[in-house]
Parts: sequence; C-alpha cells; structure tokens
Amino acid sequence: MGQGFFPEINPSVEKYKESKVPVVNHCFEKSLKLKDLMFTEAGKKEAIKRHNIMVSFLQNFFEENRAYDWVKFLNENKKSL
Repeated sequence: MGQGFFPEINPSVEKYKESKVPVVNHCFEKSLKLKDLMFTEAGKKEAIKRHNIMVSFLQNFFEENRAYDWVKFLNENKKSL
C-alpha cells in the first residue's frame, strides 16, 4: 500500500473528483459514510452492519499486506468513520 496516500476523511467535491489516490481510499471517502446517511431504521441497521463488515475487512486486508501504516490510520480514525 502506498505510503503518503492516506484518504482525506471529508474531501470537498472538487478534491474528490480530482483525486488520483488508490481505490481503497473510496472506502474512507464514501462507503464508510453511508451509515450516517440512511433515513429509515431498517436502512440504518443494515448500513451499520455493512459498515462493520467493511471496517473488519480493511483491518484484515491491511494486516495481511503488512500495511501497518494503514492499520494505524484505520485505528486512529475509527471514531470518525
């Protein structure tokens, strides 16, 4: 995993569209935010379930690839995600 390519947690629309960073950043910049955008209780419940699956996947993916800088980034930002 490329060091120095950590995602911006809340990028502007312009910055997001111009981004040339790794695809994994999409998880942080969009997918992990979906739980906060749901309107119904059923939607919120399902989004939280999927959010937790994605965080677990990313944790394992980064550890398996010895991307410890990314593991640290994920752990430091879990409350913001």
